[in-house]
Amino acid sequence: MDDKQHQQLTINQKVVHWAHGHLGKPVKIPGGKAECWDLAEKALQQAGAQTSTDLGPVGADTNYIWGEPIKDIKDVEPGDMDTFTISISAGSQEGGTLRSGNIQIHD
Repeated sequence: MDDKQHQQLTINQKVVHWAHGHLGKPVKIPGGKAECWDLAEKALQQAGAQTSTDLGPVGADTNYIWGEPIKDIKDVEPGDMDTFTISISAGSQEGGTLRSGNIQIHD
């Protein structure tokens, strides 16, 4: 794809194009640990979009607002970003193990 074609892509299309070009390759951002988010961060950066570092401090409990919430799953498009947090607690209780979980979806 030449520069003119690349410039005509939407941000979502640029994110997908960059990510596809890095399949099977480790992606590490400066200060990152080659974790799952590093791929999305770098794809957003290469697409000219806001990244998590643009939106404020980066941390394990940080929640970002990427844009408008998507109300219906049928409206999700390739390149859309969604972040979520999974929290699982385990402990003991008389007679067995107590487990609880919580999933928070962030738009």
